[in-house]
Amino acid sequence: MDYIKSNSLNNCMIMGDLNAYSPLDAIWLEHKAPLRKNLSNWDQAHPEYGNMRGQHFDYSVLSTFIAAGFDDCIGRMVFPENKRVSFPTATLYGWNWGDSRLAEVSERLDYILLSERLSPLVQQAEVHNDPDLEGISDHYPVSVVIGQLEK
Repeated sequence: MDYIKSNSLNNCMIMGDLNAYSPLDAIWLEHKAPLRKNLSNWDQAHPEYGNMRGQHFDYSVLSTFIAAGFDDCIGRMVFPENKRVSFPTATLYGWNWGDSRLAEVSERLDYILLSERLSPLVQQAEVHNDPDLEGISDHYPVSVVIGQLEK
């Protein structure tokens, strides 16, 4: 955040696999007991990669960006919430697309965060979590369409 502010990057995006959770996903994420258990076990085995705070999902990373004025455009625009799922793909487990077990362990780790000047220009935001893209990665791609900035 300091780099963005000190360089006056008013028209910027932060995109990618952030391995973090958005508070905009809490409404559906908090009900995922199997995912919570998997992540707690992972954090115990790999404390350097912690995604939990004790038994609770950690929303602090994305909350920092949102508090700094960045827009989680996927969290704001993609509904129902389960359409935001970007990880894992069925391929990761050797399952087929649509396998009912995925619903228990699915989460969103991939984000497009937009600065305040870009946020109003969003025309479309999407997570491409459909069978056409199954198998290309262990994550589903995310995209945003942004209109042109006025000079």
